[in-house]
Amino acid sequence: GEIAELEARLAAKREKALARERERKKREQPEKPTSAFSFLSGGSKKTAQVAAKVVEDVAEDDDDDDEDSGARALQLTGRRLKATKREHELLYFSLTGARIFFRET
Repeated sequence: GEIAELEARLAAKREKALARERERKKREQPEKPTSAFSFLSGGSKKTAQVAAKVVEDVAEDDDDDDEDSGARALQLTGRRLKATKREHELLYFSLTGARIFFRET
């Protein structure tokens, strides 16, 4: 009676928790690129995510003492993001140009 019902509820809760965990892991896994070009397009998504995280972190820091260091960190991170974006663009252009030489006839 009651024990079987409790065991069934517990099993259902466990199954739901496992399903949520599997779904969370699936969302956290990066998509596997199918080519170099899809990898490069994913780079801009990652750059945007990092930029959003930095802005969020700086917004959370309300300390007046760390205002200067927070602004400096934001500035340095912005430079790093711009450099990474530029690297991805240059790599994309290089690979696009190289496609001409390796094209099948």
